[in-house]
Amino acid sequence: MEEVIGLKLPDGGIYSGDVNDNGQPHSTDGTCTWGNTAYVGCWIDGKMSGLGSFYESGQIKYRGFWWEGELIHIFGTEELPRPETKLPKNKNKIAALLVGCSYEDGDEPLPCCVHEVDEIGKKMSAIGIDVTVLKNATREEIQQGLIELSNKNEKFDHAIFYFSGHGAILGGYHVLLDIESEPMALETNVIRTFNGTNYKNIIIVHDACNVILPISQETIDKLHERGEQMYENNHTQARNVLYAFSSLNGYPSIGALDDDLGMFALAFIENIQQKNVPVIRMFDNITRFVLDYSQKVCGRYIEIPNVTKVMFDEDFCLYEPEE
Repeated sequence: MEEVIGLKLPDGGIYSGDVNDNGQPHSTDGTCTWGNTAYVGCWIDGKMSGLGSFYESGQIKYRGFWWEGELIHIFGTEELPRPETKLPKNKNKIAALLVGCSYEDGDEPLPCCVHEVDEIGKKMSAIGIDVTVLKNATREEIQQGLIELSNKNEKFDHAIFYFSGHGAILGGYHVLLDIESEPMALETNVIRTFNGTNYKNIIIVHDACNVILPISQETIDKLHERGEQMYENNHTQARNVLYAFSSLNGYPSIGALDDDLGMFALAFIENIQQKNVPVIRMFDNITRFVLDYSQKVCGRYIEIPNVTKVMFDEDFCLYEPEE
């Protein structure tokens, strides 16, 4: 790889950035200009492929995802702020717990998951969300993190729990698997953490496989018992909760091709800092991207996200800046 400046492309564009051994644009942040328009972003073997921003007369027109030179999805019309940019304060007081597990010592490692929660945490922090990140956590560490998140309800109005790692459906329960592959059921171990809290909106994101696996009644009872032991109140609060899953029941969650960010996480990150976008619409945008990506890049729908909500505030936004 070497860097070039002012390389003329067949379509008349002028490119500056890294090139591959054949002299073709190949970069994560290459720039190409065509008169008063420009593209800044990813290139693979001479074609725009990946995340990028399109400019017109020096102003951002949109941020999108290209594949082999074709724009397949537009995320928004705002350029994501750089880390050093000071953003306006967020009207919404939000606390978040992000958990990423890589399972490096297991048979099926997921190298992108820890990186995903790191990147999500940076974007959330930049808009005033109080973020705690757990990496390669045990069940006990996740449970303690959830308890600490629930205890923040006196200072914060909304809560987010985001898990990136292995998951499944066992006996009707959606479960996440900690670093030791111990299952935790969202319905018992996670949501019941928030019983008795004053949170106005609770978002549970399960960025994991939802493959239905055979399970014994003994294991089902064990999952349920763990939830009962942790929380004396066994009534699940059924108000203002949104569950977002990266794949439908019975479908696996599959990472992006470069193992850097999964499709779902990539779209989630791109949508976090869009201003005044209701969370429900944000997840609609994420679903559209995952479908566009999987069909165009992978040739088939390999992951279909879905959202379940119970009396969730349809006007609630992650980022609603103060004027």
